[in-house]
Amino acid sequence: MKGSVVIGFILLCSLPAGSLAAMPTTRPVVSVNLQGRDLAGQAHRLVSEKSKASVLLFVGVECPISNGYVPEINRLVKQFSSKAIAFYVVYSGADVTADAAACHAKEFGFTCPALLDPKCELAKAVGATITLEAAVIEPDGSIVYRGRIDDQYAQLGKKRFAA
Repeated sequence: MKGSVVIGFILLCSLPAGSLAAMPTTRPVVSVNLQGRDLAGQAHRLVSEKSKASVLLFVGVECPISNGYVPEINRLVKQFSSKAIAFYVVYSGADVTADAAACHAKEFGFTCPALLDPKCELAKAVGATITLEAAVIEPDGSIVYRGRIDDQYAQLGKKRFAA
């Protein structure tokens, strides 16, 4: 099932506060003031008590894997946004212009805010290194997951028939 890894962690984030108390507390943490700017320049606070979790999805305008996952990303957004999970696609790197990102986001029809990360500050904050990579952040800034959306791609260029 596509999205099973991220869905599992999103479901964990949907548990009542204190449910994860037995888990190790050595998870990486980002600043609760972590912000990103969308394609219109509007600031978005990415760590918020208003959300049970925030999911950052690092995409690339020329990444075939990112492009192929757009329907799955939009499905996850539709399924979990009503459960107070915030989603953002993130275009990282100085080589991604605002125009290129806006054109890409419109062409592929992302249903969540698209953020620009020209200095890779968001990528560095969560430890993202490739596209397509997801990071799930709890309201206290704890990064509870960073990695692939699912196991559809066993390795670079090696797609499985099913996730």
